[in-house]
Amino acid sequence: MARMKALSASAFLLFIGLSAGLGRGAEPAGTVVFAHGMGVPYRLYEELSPVRRVFEERGYRFLVARTPTAGTLEGRAEALAREVRRLVPEGLYHLVGHSMGGLDARLAIHAYDLGDRCRSLTTLATPHHGSALADFVVKTYDETLEVPQGISDVLAMLGGDIREVRQLTTARLKEFNREVKNDPRVDYYSVGFRIPRPVEAYAAIPVMWIAQRLHAAVDSPENDGPVSVESSKWGTYMGTIEGDHWSETAPIPFGGRLIYLDVFGEVAGHLRRADRRRDR
Repeated sequence: MARMKALSASAFLLFIGLSAGLGRGAEPAGTVVFAHGMGVPYRLYEELSPVRRVFEERGYRFLVARTPTAGTLEGRAEALAREVRRLVPEGLYHLVGHSMGGLDARLAIHAYDLGDRCRSLTTLATPHHGSALADFVVKTYDETLEVPQGISDVLAMLGGDIREVRQLTTARLKEFNREVKNDPRVDYYSVGFRIPRPVEAYAAIPVMWIAQRLHAAVDSPENDGPVSVESSKWGTYMGTIEGDHWSETAPIPFGGRLIYLDVFGEVAGHLRRADRRRDR
C-alpha cells in the first residue's frame, strides 16, 4: 500500500498479496472466518460483497461470525466459538479479527479449544495490551460519575457501555494476557494502524480526531484513534499501515480514499503465502 509505513523489506515481501493469476476459478485454499469489533453489526461485513471477493480471488471462502455488537469478552468469545462451529463444522480455517474481535478470537481459541482446527489468527488494530484511551475514559467516569460531552462521543465509539470499556483498559488486559495463552497449534499474526498528523487531513469523522488527540496526550502518539500501534502487536507483527479505526475494515474514506479492500487484500495474500509454506 502507498501509505504503508514501518514495514521492513522482508516483512513487506511476506505480506504482499498473490499475483493476479489466482482468480475465482482457483481451487479453494480454505476458509476464513471474520470476527468484527464492538459496536459494529455483522451485517456490515456480510453485505460488503467486495470483501468476500477479495478472499475469493485468492481461493478462500469468506464467512462472517454473527457475534453481538456489544457485550463482555466472555460472552462474545462464547458466541464466536458457537459461530465457528456452525459456519465450519469440519476442516481447517483461519480467523481474522478486527479490534475487540481479535480479543474475542484469542479467548475463544483458549477457552473452547478452537486450536484443534484453527490454523491462524490475524488481528487488525486489536488492543492486546489495552487502550490508553479506555483508561482515560474510565478514569474520567470514576472521578466524575459521568462522562463529559466530547468524551461521551469517544465512549460511544468504544461501545457505549462503561462496563465493557473497563475490559479494554491496560490493567485488565495485563490480567487477560496472563490468563489467556497462545495455542501452540495456531499461528498468531497482527497488524497495527496509525493516523498521521494532522489528523483532520486524514480521518473523515470528527470523533476520530478527538480520540487520536486524547490517545496521543496520554503517551500513545502512534494510534488509529482507539488503539495504539504498540498495543496492536501480538505474535508475528506484520507491520503498521496508515488508517483510522473505522476506515481499516469499512468503506469510510481515509486521506481521501478507501483503504479497506487493500487491508483485506494484504491479509488474504499473506494467509495464502503462509498456507503454501506450511503445506510444503
